[in-house]
Amino acid sequence: MQQLGDVAQAQADFERWLERQPLADRTKREYARNVRVFLEWLAASAGWDADPLADRLARDHAARDFRRWLKVERRAAASTVNLALASLDALHRQRGLGNPNVRRELPVRAAPRALSQDHQRDLLRACERASPRDPTSAMRWASRWATERPGGDRRHHGQLFDEQESYERHFQLLRPPKDTSIGSPRRSTRSCGRRAWSHARSSASASAR
Repeated sequence: MQQLGDVAQAQADFERWLERQPLADRTKREYARNVRVFLEWLAASAGWDADPLADRLARDHAARDFRRWLKVERRAAASTVNLALASLDALHRQRGLGNPNVRRELPVRAAPRALSQDHQRDLLRACERASPRDPTSAMRWASRWATERPGGDRRHHGQLFDEQESYERHFQLLRPPKDTSIGSPRRSTRSCGRRAWSHARSSASASAR
Protein backbone atom coordinates (compact mmCIF):
# COMPACT_ATOMS: atom_id res chain seq x y z
CA MET A 1 0.00 0.00 0.00
CA GLN A 2 1.37 3.41 -1.00
CA GLN A 3 1.78 6.12 1.64
CA LEU A 4 -0.39 9.16 0.87
CA GLY A 5 1.26 12.57 0.73
CA ASP A 6 0.58 15.38 3.19
CA VAL A 7 -3.01 16.40 2.33
CA ALA A 8 -2.88 19.49 4.57
CA GLN A 9 0.15 20.75 2.68
CA ALA A 10 -1.50 19.88 -0.64
CA GLN A 11 -4.54 21.98 0.35
CA ALA A 12 -2.39 24.96 1.36
CA ASP A 13 -0.32 24.77 -1.84
CA PHE A 14 -3.47 24.59 -3.95
CA GLU A 15 -5.11 27.59 -2.26
CA ARG A 16 -1.98 29.72 -2.73
CA TRP A 17 -1.87 28.75 -6.41
CA LEU A 18 -5.61 29.35 -6.77
CA GLU A 19 -5.32 32.94 -5.52
CA ARG A 20 -3.14 33.78 -8.52
CA GLN A 21 -5.54 32.37 -11.11
CA PRO A 22 -7.81 34.67 -13.20
CA LEU A 23 -11.02 33.22 -11.76
CA ALA A 24 -14.04 34.76 -10.08
CA ASP A 25 -13.95 34.85 -6.29
CA ARG A 26 -16.96 32.54 -6.09
CA THR A 27 -15.26 30.00 -8.36
CA LYS A 28 -12.14 30.09 -6.22
CA ARG A 29 -14.19 29.46 -3.07
CA GLU A 30 -16.02 26.53 -4.66
CA TYR A 31 -12.79 25.00 -5.99
CA ALA A 32 -11.09 25.32 -2.61
CA ARG A 33 -14.08 23.79 -0.81
CA ASN A 34 -14.36 20.87 -3.25
CA VAL A 35 -10.64 20.14 -3.09
CA ARG A 36 -10.82 20.15 0.72
CA VAL A 37 -13.65 17.60 0.61
CA PHE A 38 -11.69 15.49 -1.89
CA LEU A 39 -8.50 15.51 0.20
CA GLU A 40 -10.42 14.61 3.37
CA TRP A 41 -12.10 11.76 1.50
CA LEU A 42 -8.72 10.70 0.12
CA ALA A 43 -7.15 10.63 3.57
CA ALA A 44 -10.03 8.55 4.93
CA SER A 45 -9.77 6.05 2.09
CA ALA A 46 -7.24 3.23 1.96
CA GLY A 47 -5.73 0.73 -0.43
CA TRP A 48 -4.13 2.99 -3.05
CA ASP A 49 -1.46 1.24 -5.13
CA ALA A 50 0.25 4.61 -5.64
CA ASP A 51 -0.10 8.17 -4.37
CA PRO A 52 -3.10 9.78 -6.17
CA LEU A 53 -1.44 13.18 -5.65
CA ALA A 54 1.70 12.13 -7.50
CA ASP A 55 0.87 9.25 -9.87
CA ARG A 56 -1.28 9.75 -12.99
CA LEU A 57 -2.96 6.35 -12.99
CA ALA A 58 -3.73 6.53 -9.26
CA ARG A 59 -5.01 10.08 -9.91
CA ASP A 60 -7.55 8.74 -12.42
CA HIS A 61 -8.68 5.91 -10.14
CA ALA A 62 -9.14 8.29 -7.20
CA ALA A 63 -11.10 10.81 -9.30
CA ARG A 64 -13.46 8.09 -10.55
CA ASP A 65 -13.99 6.69 -7.07
CA PHE A 66 -14.62 10.20 -5.73
CA ARG A 67 -17.18 10.81 -8.45
CA ARG A 68 -18.94 7.57 -7.51
CA TRP A 69 -18.84 8.52 -3.82
CA LEU A 70 -20.44 11.89 -4.54
CA LYS A 71 -23.26 10.26 -6.51
CA VAL A 72 -23.96 7.34 -4.18
CA GLU A 73 -23.09 8.57 -0.69
CA ARG A 74 -23.76 12.28 -1.07
CA ARG A 75 -26.53 11.88 -3.69
CA ALA A 76 -25.09 14.92 -5.42
CA ALA A 77 -26.73 16.40 -8.51
CA ALA A 78 -24.98 16.17 -11.87
CA SER A 79 -24.02 19.86 -11.75
CA THR A 80 -22.48 19.41 -8.28
CA VAL A 81 -20.50 16.37 -9.41
CA ASN A 82 -19.21 18.17 -12.50
CA LEU A 83 -18.15 21.21 -10.45
CA ALA A 84 -16.25 18.92 -8.07
CA LEU A 85 -14.50 17.25 -11.02
CA ALA A 86 -13.56 20.66 -12.43
CA SER A 87 -12.03 21.44 -9.03
CA LEU A 88 -9.97 18.24 -9.25
CA ASP A 89 -8.80 19.31 -12.71
CA ALA A 90 -7.46 22.50 -11.16
CA LEU A 91 -5.82 20.62 -8.28
CA HIS A 92 -3.96 18.20 -10.53
CA ARG A 93 -2.93 20.89 -13.00
CA GLN A 94 -1.42 22.77 -10.06
CA ARG A 95 0.51 19.62 -9.16
CA GLY A 96 1.71 19.14 -12.76
CA LEU A 97 -0.28 15.95 -13.38
CA GLY A 98 -2.84 17.28 -15.86
CA ASN A 99 -6.58 16.66 -15.82
CA PRO A 100 -7.81 13.27 -14.55
CA ASN A 101 -9.36 10.92 -17.07
CA VAL A 102 -12.88 10.79 -15.63
CA ARG A 103 -16.28 11.04 -17.31
CA ARG A 104 -18.55 14.01 -16.59
CA GLU A 105 -22.18 13.61 -15.61
CA LEU A 106 -24.90 14.36 -18.13
CA PRO A 107 -27.44 16.92 -16.89
CA VAL A 108 -30.91 15.58 -16.19
CA ARG A 109 -33.51 17.15 -18.47
CA ALA A 110 -36.94 17.74 -17.06
CA ALA A 111 -39.89 16.55 -19.13
CA PRO A 112 -41.97 19.31 -20.75
CA ARG A 113 -44.93 20.46 -18.72
CA ALA A 114 -48.18 19.34 -20.34
CA LEU A 115 -51.50 21.14 -20.13
CA SER A 116 -53.99 19.65 -17.73
CA GLN A 117 -57.38 18.60 -19.09
CA ASP A 118 -58.99 21.69 -17.55
CA HIS A 119 -56.50 24.00 -19.24
CA GLN A 120 -56.92 22.21 -22.57
CA ARG A 121 -60.68 22.68 -22.29
CA ASP A 122 -60.24 26.39 -21.51
CA LEU A 123 -58.08 26.86 -24.59
CA LEU A 124 -60.47 24.96 -26.85
CA ARG A 125 -63.50 26.90 -25.62
CA ALA A 126 -61.73 30.21 -26.12
CA CYS A 127 -60.96 29.21 -29.71
CA GLU A 128 -64.60 28.27 -30.22
CA ARG A 129 -65.69 31.68 -28.97
CA ALA A 130 -63.28 33.44 -31.32
CA SER A 131 -64.54 34.50 -34.72
CA PRO A 132 -63.73 31.84 -37.37
CA ARG A 133 -62.63 34.66 -39.68
CA ASP A 134 -60.46 36.35 -37.06
CA PRO A 135 -57.99 33.83 -35.59
CA THR A 136 -55.79 36.64 -34.23
CA SER A 137 -58.19 37.01 -31.29
CA ALA A 138 -57.45 33.42 -30.27
CA MET A 139 -53.74 34.00 -30.78
CA ARG A 140 -53.85 36.97 -28.43
CA TRP A 141 -55.89 35.00 -25.92
CA ALA A 142 -53.51 32.03 -26.00
CA SER A 143 -50.52 34.26 -25.32
CA ARG A 144 -52.30 36.14 -22.52
CA TRP A 145 -53.75 32.95 -21.02
CA ALA A 146 -50.28 31.46 -20.57
CA THR A 147 -49.21 34.32 -18.31
CA GLU A 148 -52.43 35.47 -16.62
CA ARG A 149 -53.97 32.12 -15.64
CA PRO A 150 -53.42 31.01 -12.00
CA GLY A 151 -49.82 29.85 -11.76
CA GLY A 152 -49.00 31.14 -15.24
CA ASP A 153 -45.50 32.30 -16.06
CA ARG A 154 -44.15 33.79 -19.27
CA ARG A 155 -41.07 31.59 -18.91
CA HIS A 156 -43.26 28.50 -19.35
CA HIS A 157 -44.76 29.41 -22.74
CA GLY A 158 -42.79 26.70 -24.50
CA GLN A 159 -43.76 24.09 -21.92
CA LEU A 160 -47.43 25.06 -21.80
CA PHE A 161 -47.92 24.50 -25.50
CA ASP A 162 -45.87 21.36 -26.07
CA GLU A 163 -48.99 19.21 -26.52
CA GLN A 164 -49.96 20.15 -30.07
CA GLU A 165 -50.95 16.63 -31.04
CA SER A 166 -53.32 16.46 -28.09
CA TYR A 167 -54.94 19.68 -29.25
CA GLU A 168 -55.27 18.29 -32.79
CA ARG A 169 -57.21 15.30 -31.50
CA HIS A 170 -59.53 17.55 -29.50
CA PHE A 171 -60.20 19.79 -32.48
CA GLN A 172 -60.99 16.78 -34.65
CA LEU A 173 -63.59 15.68 -32.09
CA LEU A 174 -65.17 19.12 -32.22
CA ARG A 175 -65.71 18.87 -35.97
CA PRO A 176 -68.59 16.75 -37.33
CA PRO A 177 -67.21 13.58 -38.98
CA LYS A 178 -68.52 14.29 -42.50
CA ASP A 179 -67.88 18.04 -42.49
CA THR A 180 -65.26 18.80 -45.15
CA SER A 181 -66.39 22.27 -46.14
CA ILE A 182 -63.61 24.88 -46.27
CA GLY A 183 -65.78 27.53 -44.64
CA SER A 184 -66.93 25.33 -41.77
CA PRO A 185 -66.85 27.18 -38.43
CA ARG A 186 -65.62 24.04 -36.70
CA ARG A 187 -62.84 23.58 -39.26
CA SER A 188 -61.86 27.21 -38.88
CA THR A 189 -61.84 26.81 -35.11
CA ARG A 190 -59.41 23.94 -35.46
CA SER A 191 -57.16 26.06 -37.69
CA CYS A 192 -57.50 28.88 -35.19
CA GLY A 193 -56.27 26.62 -32.41
CA ARG A 194 -53.25 25.52 -34.42
CA ARG A 195 -52.36 29.13 -35.12
CA ALA A 196 -52.80 30.00 -31.45
CA TRP A 197 -50.42 27.18 -30.54
CA SER A 198 -47.85 28.33 -33.14
CA HIS A 199 -48.12 31.92 -31.97
CA ALA A 200 -47.54 30.91 -28.35
CA ARG A 201 -44.47 28.88 -29.30
CA SER A 202 -43.08 31.82 -31.32
CA SER A 203 -43.64 34.12 -28.35
CA ALA A 204 -41.82 31.66 -26.11
CA SER A 205 -38.83 31.51 -28.45
CA ALA A 206 -38.67 35.29 -28.73
CA SER A 207 -38.82 35.78 -24.95
CA ALA A 208 -36.10 33.14 -24.45
CA ARG A 209 -33.79 35.08 -26.77
